[in-house]
Amino acid sequence: MLAAAAAFAALLSFPAEAATSSVGGAPTQELLACERDLPAATDGTLTLDTPTVGAGTSGLGVLTGFEQWPTGLVGGGSGETFLSCTPWIPSGEAEVMRNEDAALFLFDVPEGTAPGTYPVSVLFFEGSEQPSGDGTLARLRTTVTVTSEPATGIQGGPACQLPGSRAPTGELLGSDVVAPDGAVSLALSGVPATGLGRINEYDQLWFLTCIDGFATPIVHELTPPSAFEVQLPPGLAQGVHTVRVYGLLDSAVVWWERPVTVAPPPSPAVGTVTVAGASCASVTVAGSGWGQTAATVELAVPPSEGGETVADVVAGPVQVFPDTEGGIPTTELRFATPPPDGSYAAAVLVDGLVRAQSSGFSLRGCGAVLPATGPSDLPVVLIGAGLVVSGLTLVRSSRSLRRTQPHHP
Repeated sequence: MLAAAAAFAALLSFPAEAATSSVGGAPTQELLACERDLPAATDGTLTLDTPTVGAGTSGLGVLTGFEQWPTGLVGGGSGETFLSCTPWIPSGEAEVMRNEDAALFLFDVPEGTAPGTYPVSVLFFEGSEQPSGDGTLARLRTTVTVTSEPATGIQGGPACQLPGSRAPTGELLGSDVVAPDGAVSLALSGVPATGLGRINEYDQLWFLTCIDGFATPIVHELTPPSAFEVQLPPGLAQGVHTVRVYGLLDSAVVWWERPVTVAPPPSPAVGTVTVAGASCASVTVAGSGWGQTAATVELAVPPSEGGETVADVVAGPVQVFPDTEGGIPTTELRFATPPPDGSYAAAVLVDGLVRAQSSGFSLRGCGAVLPATGPSDLPVVLIGAGLVVSGLTLVRSSRSLRRTQPHHP
């Protein structure tokens, strides 16, 4: 009896090997399982957690409301009780969903799928109580809307309404604060891997993470992941939210949860910067009170006119890393060229913006000096005197030239 049922189940799950029949003398291949005209099921409900999905992403199907959870096998050898059908898998995908309280399956929408509405269904033996396939082969139907752009907005679908209870063991660790539209890092601690089960065997679906009703399947090959990242729902408001992770532990639906605060990243601390010494060659600076920050911190000497941003600097910028106490080590900022006379101040830049400046200091007499020529160094004073004498000679010659020119009335 079981062997016959397995053979019939294999025919449903692997229709590429379906037998042929003859109609009017011409051989015709039996219809693929998902293309068969089957009666609509009257038991159970098929809904999609997100009825609208973007091309190139996955949809999540949810089965609920069965008075008699079907046990009749529809294919394969791992206990598949459902066969999921979409236009992109016309031969069907056998689904192993042993737990009625966590009956979830994934389906892929290929990249480039044209926008529109498409059918999604599952086949099963309605009312079956034996693996042999008693009951009536029937179909539950719904539709999915595909968009050319990724679907946005927080969804409140049925996946995050799974029944269950708090896990008796283990702890959910992870991020305490996450930036808006960021990702929260999570890790399960103290959970025996031997007790964990896959929500859906074929999908390798181990966990379902829910944040404000927005479900994220956690899929992983072979062993369950102990650590994973979950993208925050787009547009999630700032504030405290609960992250809940559903899973199967010893065949029961359980959940772990923890709070997470959605908030902008903190602004870096604003400390001080001081000038320890300044010359025509360089400026030596140090700082304190800058805390620890992931932002880019630089030291520079802006042009004498200053400003909130530093497009061009006369010394620096030099990237620095505040120590554990927020101190900036003594750093030398060398001038690329001799600075012009003027008043200056060293600045601390955080991500390119001036956050603090030192007290002002003046630089004088740093202009370029003419290079020496000849076998000996000619004093600059003599060079200047020679230029003055040459200038006076040129002036006298010009006046004499004007006096010798004929006068025209």
